[in-house]
Amino acid sequence: MAHQHIKSHLLPYRCNGRKTSLYINGKMIQNVECCKYLGILIDSDLEWQDHINYVYSNLIKFISIFYKIRTKLPQEVLKMIYFAFVHTHLLYGIEVYANTTSNHLTKLTVLNNKLLRILQHKPVKTHIAELYQTYFTLPVQLLHNYQILIFVHNYVHHRNKLPTVFSAYLEENKLIHHYITRQKDDFHTHTVESQFGKRAIKYKGSKLWNNLPTEIKYIHSSRFFKYTLKNYLLQSIV
Repeated sequence: MAHQHIKSHLLPYRCNGRKTSLYINGKMIQNVECCKYLGILIDSDLEWQDHINYVYSNLIKFISIFYKIRTKLPQEVLKMIYFAFVHTHLLYGIEVYANTTSNHLTKLTVLNNKLLRILQHKPVKTHIAELYQTYFTLPVQLLHNYQILIFVHNYVHHRNKLPTVFSAYLEENKLIHHYITRQKDDFHTHTVESQFGKRAIKYKGSKLWNNLPTEIKYIHSSRFFKYTLKNYLLQSIV
């Protein structure tokens, strides 16, 4: 049964025209360049270009649709449509697929900017900060950081909400040494040289959390933390 469950989720997928295959029957698994797992396209290099292209292809069709409806519906309804049909696609799996270089995310970021501009009926020269502040949302890269920081906040303040595998996932400075410093409540980060190491959630999550203002890190309420964090990240858009 477990074997059948795996087969139902790990499916061969054609990525960028490459025909792939996967065999799981007690035999050696073939090396594939891309497979689909729970709606996420996982490529062999973990660069996530295939999944980014997949999300892009699902969203680009809304350009013409949004042009047609933007003058026919009130802004409040248009905002709801954005979150229902665009934001949901961007948010699903963003902790994983946006964990790549900014170059790989550029096309998705530019498309999202354009969709927001169309719905808000803004001129091309409108600063992107205004687009995101109007809908109180974040660009793809910042949305990725936002989701990671929510995970770390749960680890710090609501660890019982996380699966037990994360019970000792991050290393707190106060558990490594007993010096009373301003960083005692931060997370310890080991020296990492490789880009893959810097993209690890354990490393990236610790760095992002340590760089937050102290007053935000001490917020216990999940709801208030999300609201305050989003406001803080919005201010960083340049």
